[in-house]
Amino acid sequence: MRNTLGGLVATLIGSWLMVFILNQSQPAYPQEVASIWVLLAGSYSLSQSYVALFNPLTVGSYMLVWLIVGLVIAPFSKSGWNAVRTAVWTGVWVSIWALTSTLLLNPAFWIDANRNWSLLLLFTSTIVTANIALLSAYPTTRIIRMTHREGELPIPEKIETICECGAVFKSKPMLCSECGKVFSEEYAVTEES
Repeated sequence: MRNTLGGLVATLIGSWLMVFILNQSQPAYPQEVASIWVLLAGSYSLSQSYVALFNPLTVGSYMLVWLIVGLVIAPFSKSGWNAVRTAVWTGVWVSIWALTSTLLLNPAFWIDANRNWSLLLLFTSTIVTANIALLSAYPTTRIIRMTHREGELPIPEKIETICECGAVFKSKPMLCSECGKVFSEEYAVTEES
C-alpha cells in the first residue's frame, strides 16, 4: 500500500511540475474533468518521456522532473529495492492517467486497429522510464535509513525474564506460563556480555 500511495503522490507532483515547466495550457477536456486537467496533461507529458529524453532541447526538463519524482518516492520506500517498486507504481499511475487523457481527447483511440500495440508501448515505456527516478530515490532512501539507524538502540545480546515463582524465560513474555502472573517491563533483565 505504501508503494502504491507513493506512486500516486509522485504522479501528482510530477504532473504538476511537467505542466509548470513546459508552461502547458489546458487541453480541450470535457467540462466534468476540467478540474484535474493538470494531472491528465502532466501525466501524458510524463508518458512521452522516452521520446523527450532523446531531444537535446527537452532532456533537461524531463530529467529534472524525474529526479524530483525520485526525491518524492524515497520517503515511501523502506529500502533500495522497495524504491524500485514505488518507481514502478509511479509508472503505472502515470500510464493510467495518460491513457485517460488520451481517451478524453480522442475517444476513437479505443476502436483504433493499433490500440493494443499503443497500450503496450504506453505502459511499457512509461514504467521503464519511471525508473529514472531511482537515480535520486535510491541515494535518498539510503540516507534516510542511515539517519534512522543512528537513533536506534543497540540490540541486547541476552534477554532474560525471571518470574517471582522462579520460572526463567529467554524472552519477554506477556505472562508467566507457570503461575499466570502478568509481566510488566520491570521483570525483564537485560545483560550484555
